[in-house]
Amino acid sequence: MDYPPAPVESPVVKSQSRGTSAPTHFQNLQALRGVACLLVVIYHTATQEELFGLSFQVLRPVHWFGYAGVDLFFVLSGFIITMIGRKDLGRPERLGPFVLRRLWRIYPPYWAALALTFGLWALIAPSLLYSCTAGELIETAALLPPMPRLLPIAWSLSYELLFYGVFAGLILLPRRVGGPVLTLWFLLVV
Repeated sequence: MDYPPAPVESPVVKSQSRGTSAPTHFQNLQALRGVACLLVVIYHTATQEELFGLSFQVLRPVHWFGYAGVDLFFVLSGFIITMIGRKDLGRPERLGPFVLRRLWRIYPPYWAALALTFGLWALIAPSLLYSCTAGELIETAALLPPMPRLLPIAWSLSYELLFYGVFAGLILLPRRVGGPVLTLWFLLVV
């Protein structure tokens, strides 16, 4: 008996709520984000494993490539921002919504993590908090590079924000200029 071919699902889920066919979610990229997350966790866990001086370090063989998770996050972020933001190139009126969406995705969760970290530092190492200047606290809260002092693991968010800033600049450029500049940027990175 002949069966009809199984439907092939696209890795892109189409937006049904807005009545458009704009890509809103990349299923396969979610799996890669999971891989990137696991690589980062393995890297940091292996680092802690070394600090404890265990005679047998289970994660030592994978420690050397765990940092690649951050690189993978950056590549995925660049791809996703380019895919969702390319329609905004050359449309300065779209700058506000683009910036607000990006900031909303980064700052509220970061500030929650920072508040928790601040509370923990206050309990276990208050001298660290007293040694911070007002400028360092502001730089940490604003995620200014190179690294937030009270939550150094958030350094990658500082660079993510810089990437958003460059992309925002491309939105301000005329489309006939922004597209080629984006292409050149891609070629320089690769």
